[in-house]
Amino acid sequence: MVRAVDIEGLFKKYLEDRRFECADALYLAVKLGRKRAADTLALRYKMAGPLTSALEDLRQLGVNVDSWDWGVTEDTKEHVKDVITRTFERMCLDEFIEEVGKKAKDLSPLAKEILFLISRLGEEVFRRLYISELLKLHELIFQRRVNEKSWRRAFEELVAAGILQSTERDYAIPTFFDILLLRLERFLPKIEVRVEWPKTE
Repeated sequence: MVRAVDIEGLFKKYLEDRRFECADALYLAVKLGRKRAADTLALRYKMAGPLTSALEDLRQLGVNVDSWDWGVTEDTKEHVKDVITRTFERMCLDEFIEEVGKKAKDLSPLAKEILFLISRLGEEVFRRLYISELLKLHELIFQRRVNEKSWRRAFEELVAAGILQSTERDYAIPTFFDILLLRLERFLPKIEVRVEWPKTE
């Protein structure tokens, strides 16, 4: 039976060995499930292998990774998935956000525009919108049409940079998105809205 301290030790080892992608893989597996975690990792690191490696590391610690819930820890009696989430956010989040900040400056203009829309709409609205509706909103604000292939590519850029996650609904905002925005705001376009009413005689 695994202990919370062993899971924390595993994350510490990932950081020491510069295997950050494995720490990210476990966090994504908890948040998204294996299939979507693998999709996200493939875009982010150009490989899904870190997930297999990280799950094997967990298995060696005594976690039944083939079960749905992965059980509870022996020492703290917490759910293993809760310990993974807490440990990643405590030990790895600062470094993760630092890396995202480095990648964000190289995003295409379209990816930055989409990020602007998401940041202003908020998670709840973004989650309810279809991609086609977001596309129309982009056209309204930025006054140009974008083909669907370019649109999808820009979203994949955001996943690769660590800003979004790949999910069954297409894309999701991570729980720490507000913290990310503090680093990313300077890369976003500045929008001015001007309204003119026709003159009446």
